[in-house]
Parts: sequence; C-alpha cells; structure tokens
Amino acid sequence: MVDALTTWSYDAIPDLDTGSIETDLLALGKTLSDQLNLYLSLDHRDNLAGGCAMAASASEIARQDEAVSARFAEGFEQMVGAVQAALETTMLRTDDRARALTIAAAMIGGVAMARAVAKSRPDLSDEIMAAVRRVLGEVGGEGGKPRN
Repeated sequence: MVDALTTWSYDAIPDLDTGSIETDLLALGKTLSDQLNLYLSLDHRDNLAGGCAMAASASEIARQDEAVSARFAEGFEQMVGAVQAALETTMLRTDDRARALTIAAAMIGGVAMARAVAKSRPDLSDEIMAAVRRVLGEVGGEGGKPRN
C-alpha cells in the first residue's frame, strides 16, 4: 500500500514503484538530523525513479485539479508533521510549525533545484545539497541541547 505522500499523483499509475524515501522520512523516532541526512543525501537526489515525488513534480501540481492538490497538501502536511515532531526535541523555542513548514518546503525545493542542474553542473548541484543541509540544520536547532 502506498501512503498518502506518494498516492496523490499516482492514482493513474498504480504499478509505479515509488521507493521508500517517504516511508523512511515519516518513520517515528527520526531526529531532524536523520530526516535531513536522508532527504538531502546525494543518493536521494540521484534516485529519480524512487525518490520523493513531491520534489519531482511540485510545480506541476498547480496545474492540476483540486483533488490532486488536496492529496499533495495531505502528503506535505505529513512531512511537516514529521519535521515538527523532530523539532519539539530541540533547544529552540520559536514557532515549531513555522520552522517545520520552512524546513519541509526547503528540503523539497533544494532537491528539485539540485536535480535540475545536476547534469550540466554537478558541482553546483552538490553545493546546493550541502548548503540546504547545513542551513536547515541551523534553522532546526541542530546541535543544540534538547528541550526539557
């Protein structure tokens, strides 16, 4: 069974193998570092067939009907929820929801941009992945002490 994060765009292609990035990302107990390391890995960037469908087609969703948009939003909310749960263990006390929305959107956008330039500028692609990983770790309070 494919979860909501992947099914939004795959109703018409039920036999498509979507990989396990979404399942791994949403696994309970993943720290923010685990999530960032998994999603912003070069292996994920290079796995066009089994990587995150959101990064592959986010801009196309705006052209689709409301039902497709709703499925996409549902999957995005799941991703935000997983990030937000990880943020609740960090030292930072700012709005976890706003940070989770920002981190999830930047993760998706970072992978999309890195994939877009990878063939012609692999150096730029690697730089995008590293920069997004570092900055999102900072935004998420990575390396700080856990909240009490």
